[in-house]
Amino acid sequence: MNVARKGKYNLKFNCLAKTQPGKFSIQLGKKSSQTVEVPAGSDWKIIELKNVNLIKGENKLRVLVEQGDFDLDSIQFDVAK
Repeated sequence: MNVARKGKYNLKFNCLAKTQPGKFSIQLGKKSSQTVEVPAGSDWKIIELKNVNLIKGENKLRVLVEQGDFDLDSIQFDVAK
C-alpha cells in the first residue's frame, strides 16, 4: 500500500469468528505486531491495532493467521490522534 504521509495509524480489522476464537498478527516489513485474538460470536467485531508506524510511500502489510477459522472483511486505516 502507498501512504501519503508517514506517521502513526490505527488499523481496524472487521472480523467474524463464528465457531471458535481466531488469532492473527500483522507484519510490516520485518517487524511483527503482537498476536491479537478474534473472539468467537455471531456478530462482526472490529479489532483495532493502535499507533502502527507507517512510512511515506510503499508499505508491505501481511496478515499472519495464527489460529482459527475466521473471516476478515476489511481493514480501515485512520491517522492516530
